[in-house]
Amino acid sequence: MEEVYGYGQYITSTLLERWKTNPEEAPGRLISGPWPDRIGLRNIRRLTEDKYLVYGDIIEVTSVEELTGGYVAKNPVAITIVREKDSWLIDDMEEFILYKNTEYGFDFRLPTWP
Repeated sequence: MEEVYGYGQYITSTLLERWKTNPEEAPGRLISGPWPDRIGLRNIRRLTEDKYLVYGDIIEVTSVEELTGGYVAKNPVAITIVREKDSWLIDDMEEFILYKNTEYGFDFRLPTWP
């Protein structure tokens, strides 16, 4: 799976095992497109000296956006980053739906359901 998803050097062994057991939870290419290109960061919160919570968006592209720029989809995500030895690794990743109420100026996160 490390080779398939290409995440091996960026995630903890615990998360890799979870994704091996439940591959539908792992962000990646399930069909020919779109696929994750990058993560756009929105907010970083320190939880402990060795743990951070990062809110961002998984930016998805197709071959068209690779050539012309832009993106086809943005999926909100919460990522837990931990320090293991001399590296920072993703230990958890949860996609969610971001509800924004522009009329009253608030937003909140809703879980995605399988």
